[in-house]
Amino acid sequence: MRDRFEKAILQSVNGASVNGARAARLPNTTSFLFEGIESPAALLLLDRHHICCSAGSACRTGSQEASHVLRAMNSSSDGARRSLRFSLGRFNSESQIDRAIEIVPKVVEKLRQLSVPARETAVSTIATAL
Repeated sequence: MRDRFEKAILQSVNGASVNGARAARLPNTTSFLFEGIESPAALLLLDRHHICCSAGSACRTGSQEASHVLRAMNSSSDGARRSLRFSLGRFNSESQIDRAIEIVPKVVEKLRQLSVPARETAVSTIATAL
């Protein structure tokens, strides 16, 4: 399930990469880095579509500080602020994965469009996006 999700997102979202793709990873968890977005804004829009994910890594859940794990994996200093972590479980269905594959690219594209004209107005505009 995770591998299908990763493959679909990587094929449909330019500038997406999997954090730690070459490392040994849990089979139910994936962490993406999306160029041109900020993860807090993505969390808001994904939540509106009932897609649950987290910003950062599990070791820093609830913290505003970037994870040392993500900082170590990303060559850019702001990579941790552009990362989203998806955890899948035995109760997730293929149709839920299909829905995430449909919605995540739309959310990323919407945030990229908002960030081009004026980054400072993006947060206020998110309330009416999608």
